[in-house]
Amino acid sequence: MISHAYINRDSIEREEKVHVSANKYTKSAYHIMFMSYTKYEYNDREEVKFEYVGYGLQTVPKDVTHVRFHPSLLEVCNNAFYSCKSLREVVLNDGLREIGQYAFRDCTSLQSITLPSTITKIGYTAFHGCSSLTEVVLNEGLMEIGDSAFGGCSALQSITMPSTVLEIGSAAFSYCTGLREVVLSDGLKKINQSAFNCYGD
Repeated sequence: MISHAYINRDSIEREEKVHVSANKYTKSAYHIMFMSYTKYEYNDREEVKFEYVGYGLQTVPKDVTHVRFHPSLLEVCNNAFYSCKSLREVVLNDGLREIGQYAFRDCTSLQSITLPSTITKIGYTAFHGCSSLTEVVLNEGLMEIGDSAFGGCSALQSITMPSTVLEIGSAAFSYCTGLREVVLSDGLKKINQSAFNCYGD
């Protein structure tokens, strides 16, 4: 059982105790432990850099431009970066297992994303409406792509499915009007309705 944790002193001037119950979060208590571990850097290019650490108490600045993930994070929670329209760069950590619903929806400045091999699931509409997204790298280990996960990613031109992907959700790539090439794997078991209805007809 974790009884307390200390906020990283690089990001805040004082130490604070955070109480954690012995519950379902015990194995991933860093979601709470490092809740205030944030660092903002403003420079002449008006960049806002941010370290994401997880659930609840952490507020993501809507003008964030660059995000890196704490090394021990297991999942991106639902709505974490929803409509962060200035977000251009995301560095995901090895060990990350799941990207939650709406996690990066409508991040219209995001241009590329590389998923580590530890990710097994991309949630519902996780990257929907990322209209500047031109490159998506899906690595071996991914098993499920949720409904509308990449819907409306109109700049995306090609996608290659890892051999571990078992299911592609409904409308997963709907309205991806720039998509010209899709490489599927032999391990794929189910492609749901309108998964590649790129023009929404």
